[in-house]
Amino acid sequence: DIPHATSLALEGIAIDHPRNLLNKFLTEIDKNYKILADNIFALDNTYKQLLYKRLMPVTFNLPIGTTIKGFIQGVTEGGQLIVLVNGRKRLFGFKEMSYS
Repeated sequence: DIPHATSLALEGIAIDHPRNLLNKFLTEIDKNYKILADNIFALDNTYKQLLYKRLMPVTFNLPIGTTIKGFIQGVTEGGQLIVLVNGRKRLFGFKEMSYS
């Protein structure tokens, strides 16, 4: 479901000045960042386990017009997709391939 638009007043949040809203917002971000920092390894492992088509055979289109078949292994810390192609790991960056 896509949430419906609302207002701070309807949500029971009283803000007397925009600066106070910003301070409240930044405080919440800082609190959530600290929670994330304490659990980054658990989050990373969950992300990798839920990776779309992980360990399944996939056909990819390359920008040069060819296709390759491989198995998605994971993602590097830099965000590259790790794909096992013919027994060798290959790394793909953003838009360097697409699903067939």
